[in-house]
Amino acid sequence: MTRYIDELAAERRIANQRILPGLAPDARALQALLINRDPERVPGLIAQLSRRMRREMDGLNPAAHDLRQLEAQMILIHGRGDNIIPYTESIALAQALTPGRVALFLIDGFTHVDLKFTRQDVPVLLQVMESLLSQRGNE
Repeated sequence: MTRYIDELAAERRIANQRILPGLAPDARALQALLINRDPERVPGLIAQLSRRMRREMDGLNPAAHDLRQLEAQMILIHGRGDNIIPYTESIALAQALTPGRVALFLIDGFTHVDLKFTRQDVPVLLQVMESLLSQRGNE
């Protein structure tokens, strides 16, 4: 619980930040991207990052890699209300994985860190639990 509170506090501090004076241009560009809340500005902010930083980000991007070679069963859970990473990213990730090796669950009452489940989420949550338990049975 303490970790959850710390993460929320950090997220709120970042959201209320202004660009800090005296930062190097790379650091200013990165901070501008991190504190941004407007999805429309993201491509332009990424373009302002140094070539090295953009390469690092590309290395973290699962869409930039051939994931069909993964042999693990993947269970992806993503909130439709995620205000940090759009749920469409999990849809794209699921499509990049080997068919039959991935289960994607989208939950309406789940944001990036907040849980506000609704009655309609219960069947999906039960499917998630069933999928997780079936994996334990295959060990």
